[in-house]
Amino acid sequence: MPQVYAYGASWGVGNVHINDKLATEDGFRLIHFMTTQTVRDERYRIVLDEEMPLAPDETIAGRIHHTHGVVLPIRPTDEGPVYDPVPTAFELPNGDHQPFIHAMWEQDEIVDGPFADWEFPGADEDESASDGAGSDEGDFRLLGNAAAWMGDAPDAIADTENPPLELEEGTEYVLVWENVDGQQHNFAIEDENGENLLASELMGEDGATQTVEFTATEAMAEYYCQVHPNSMRGSIELV
Repeated sequence: MPQVYAYGASWGVGNVHINDKLATEDGFRLIHFMTTQTVRDERYRIVLDEEMPLAPDETIAGRIHHTHGVVLPIRPTDEGPVYDPVPTAFELPNGDHQPFIHAMWEQDEIVDGPFADWEFPGADEDESASDGAGSDEGDFRLLGNAAAWMGDAPDAIADTENPPLELEEGTEYVLVWENVDGQQHNFAIEDENGENLLASELMGEDGATQTVEFTATEAMAEYYCQVHPNSMRGSIELV
């Protein structure tokens, strides 16, 4: 297991309910939740220290963080903790049942926290994008919010959520987007098979702008944010 940045962790005790039925009738079990940098690559292999940190396009779900929860076979008592398996239906090769429950959330979303401005470290700057103050001018201007991209300019896309971008093949474009919620975002373009054609670096500073320059190609199908790929996604239309 590599060393990772932890966004947050918690320990506690609780019961397990399966299909609305109490499964731990004999008492509470120890429960642990933790959100960390993603440590599994696109093949769901746990990577080594020297491979960290993983960029969004190197992970199975395009996230730089994921969350795991485990219900441990430990029951607290007045005399101290005792080993007590958690009832599960998963049978191990030796015929015993797995004595704990472990779950992973690969498409989690961090809404708020003291780590909201944490920047993704170690990523090489994409040659097609530049970070920092950026430029207020561009062919397109978007506002980046976890709920959706919001069109800002030109007027044809203003105040439109995840507006379609009309591009002409072979034409060079400048797109400027502004972070308006202080969460981590970036701008990426993929083809119809979901393969990334370009991706800018993550930026989490509220009010900061990023300029992305690219040449339109026939392969471009959609643009999106790799941290919020479901809510921040729009189509690209070649005209």
